[in-house]
Amino acid sequence: MTTKVSSAMQDLTDDYAFSGTVSGAGKIVQVVHVTDGALATGTATIPLDDTIPQITEGTEFMTLAITPTDASNILFIDVVTMFGSATANVMYVNALFVGSTAGALATAQAGMDSAGNRPQVTTAFKHRMVAGATTALTFRLRAGCHGAGTIAFNAYNGAAHFGGTYASSMTITEVSA
Repeated sequence: MTTKVSSAMQDLTDDYAFSGTVSGAGKIVQVVHVTDGALATGTATIPLDDTIPQITEGTEFMTLAITPTDASNILFIDVVTMFGSATANVMYVNALFVGSTAGALATAQAGMDSAGNRPQVTTAFKHRMVAGATTALTFRLRAGCHGAGTIAFNAYNGAAHFGGTYASSMTITEVSA
């Protein structure tokens, strides 16, 4: 059933104060965020194959910690990365890890053609999971080229641009279950 509210029913120009407590599933409990605009590079690879990336692969470029308020709550992790390289014909592989768990939670990849015509790639990916704990969880973004080459975090053609405003980010939102 849809209920239509017209301006005759409620004057929406007045200020309305909310009192009370919002509870139940779907409530945003907390949001943590990091933006990193620093240039960093790495040469460790992450294979472009049908295996789950491991925490020993690639280079760690960004971390963010959250302490969930309830182990049954849901965490939504949003990652946006800026990578570049002067190496042609490479795929950039991004992998999200939690703590020291060996296997990646989520992975994204993008790359350049053989002529190196896309020296910079922006990737965005999401992961949803049950918190599973009320102790601090550290999420780690690791990335690497699929083969030999240097990957540059927050870079265009392997070099810094725009004074740190060309930045990658990670946001974790905890939602009540």
